[in-house]
Amino acid sequence: MGKYDGPYFESGNAIVSVWLANAEYNEIPENYWMENYEGDDDEPWNQFSADFGFGRYDINSVENFFDDKKYAKIPIYDLLKYLSYSKSFMDTVIEKAEGMLLKESSYAYLIYNFGYDPSVTGISESPFFTFLGAFEYDENSDSAEDFFNEYT
Repeated sequence: MGKYDGPYFESGNAIVSVWLANAEYNEIPENYWMENYEGDDDEPWNQFSADFGFGRYDINSVENFFDDKKYAKIPIYDLLKYLSYSKSFMDTVIEKAEGMLLKESSYAYLIYNFGYDPSVTGISESPFFTFLGAFEYDENSDSAEDFFNEYT
């Protein structure tokens, strides 16, 4: 999968694609999301996009969260609560996670305005992440909890 190869999942709609780690945080390679600006166009954009069968995506549309104190698995709510617009999609994401028997994870990776579809790539899981789904969000919504008020 080259860095400019399709399929393309960018969307003008308010859609967020959510992945949760199915590995411990310290098992995820340090360079897993390192962007490939050099080299041959046939090389992947990064290991994450190669694992899920798509090329380049807008890294400015990414948010992620992990427990940076213990690097441990924590409840899904705690991974998502500080992320943008999470108040508008939190309940749906948690319901989907629970339906997949996921209650905790060590890392959440979200790409906004990106409607990843595993039926196109045939890939919903990698050695490090599970694709949870693409969810609508409200651009006028807040995070479920305010990170700065809690930690200031």
